Amino acid sequence: MGDYLDAAYIQSNCGQPVSITSPAAGAGFTYTYSVAEAWKLRCLSFQMVTDANAANRIVYLDIIEPGGLRIGRFSSGFTQTTALTTIYTFSNDIAAYGANAAASIGAPTPNVWLHPGSKITVGVTNVQVGDQISTILLTADQVYSGNYPPGE
Repeated sequence: MGDYLDAAYIQSNCGQPVSITSPAAGAGFTYTYSVAEAWKLRCLSFQMVTDANAANRIVYLDIIEPGGLRIGRFSSGFTQTTALTTIYTFSNDIAAYGANAAASIGAPTPNVWLHPGSKITVGVTNVQVGDQISTILLTADQVYSGNYPPGE
């Protein structure tokens, strides 16, 4: 392979990275995968900073098929409290980790292929007006259509 990583290696071993714009304060976000290929969520990570309002927040991820039906809701399983910064990771190849008020929280997701137009939605129970989600990065595997020579 030489001293560099080629595009085929990156796509097959690291997933396709997608940067997602941070939502307004006090809100979750929805991302619609609009590429015309089947895809599979590999990893979603982001940071949430909570404001000074007293509340126990729980972050969750919904996976929604193109027709609008929820495939599943996946909870972080732990609470984030007042004035705290936590990094969240949802991935199909991890076990749940973290604790209430932890600096890092992770939750597993299913290993399923999704159709174009499927959505992921991140929400927060008891979200407060000053809570902010940022630094959002999604990686996904895609199935590319077409004819490819062997080895590509």
